[in-house]
Amino acid sequence: MQQDETPVPLSAGDFQDSAKAHPQFACVMHQGPYAACAAQVEALRDGDDGPWHWASIDLGEAPDVATMFGIAGEEPWLLVMREEVVLYREPLSARPVAETRRLLARAAALDMQAVHQDVAQQRMARDSLHSRRVCPTVMRSPG
Repeated sequence: MQQDETPVPLSAGDFQDSAKAHPQFACVMHQGPYAACAAQVEALRDGDDGPWHWASIDLGEAPDVATMFGIAGEEPWLLVMREEVVLYREPLSARPVAETRRLLARAAALDMQAVHQDVAQQRMARDSLHSRRVCPTVMRSPG
């Protein structure tokens, strides 16, 4: 995608298919017209999209997607996924633009085999706890 192109608009029906089809997926999640957050997104992209497939979704028209990712409110959010693993999910204004660009670069360079192994281990540990009917507070980290 070139700098002057807007992210591909998605609907609730094609969001998951698009995330599956693009191994490096960055999605701007907004309420209302995309134009309201376009300047923030263009400042973030600043001529370098890297390996990311950029998409956008109006959460007002896709409330189930907002619920799936725990997003509420009017502020636009950035969701970054690789190989269907959520790596980053925060409001666009949560960090300075330069820091968010660095996070995108780090996410692009991750060893996804190691990430998938870590996710699988966490899932097995959670499933093991649930099968033993252990109190959910056991899963909380100390401190």
